[in-house]
Amino acid sequence: MAFAAVIAVCSVLARRFLVVGRRGWAVYCLVTAIAAPALLAWPGAGGAVRTAIAVVVTSARMTAVAIELATELSRSVAVGEAT
Repeated sequence: MAFAAVIAVCSVLARRFLVVGRRGWAVYCLVTAIAAPALLAWPGAGGAVRTAIAVVVTSARMTAVAIELATELSRSVAVGEAT
């Protein structure tokens, strides 16, 4: 269930980044949305390791996007204060 929410958030953020012209971030979100469930669904041994990798991949994406959006917000506030 949690990974379904991550996939949904990745898709929404990918669309948002495409709308504002941030193609690299959009691709990063889409790759994460594909990689996380692929790691979980991959057949064979080593499921715990793949799950751990999926958690690290999604957590890194969430952290990077949060920093990017916070930076973007602070830039827009600074520009708004300057005008």
